Amino acid sequence: MILNQRKVLAQILLFTALFIILFSIQRAFMSEAFLSEELRNLYKDDIIKMFFAGAFSDIRAFAIIFLPFLLVYFILILRHISFKKQPVMTGGGHLKKAMPIFLLFISPFLLF
Repeated sequence: MILNQRKVLAQILLFTALFIILFSIQRAFMSEAFLSEELRNLYKDDIIKMFFAGAFSDIRAFAIIFLPFLLVYFILILRHISFKKQPVMTGGGHLKKAMPIFLLFISPFLLF
């Protein structure tokens, strides 16, 4: 189970890196197409700052986009840890040990 969760995290990080690289290449092509050689030489430092600011805004956007997936990832880890030991059933169907407190908070979200 942990192996699958690591694959999910690796895929999220891989897609984020891939999209940031693609958007940086797109930004380079746009600056090549729309800026003249004179402007690129004159504002070289500002263009470098533009690339870093664009990459930073891409990282923020992907952090917002992939946040639900990361939350599901952490919930799966918590569920895996909490259900590692199967609860012992007693007569009457009640659990011998109480459920962990955090499951009580998460259980309404698992219904949807």
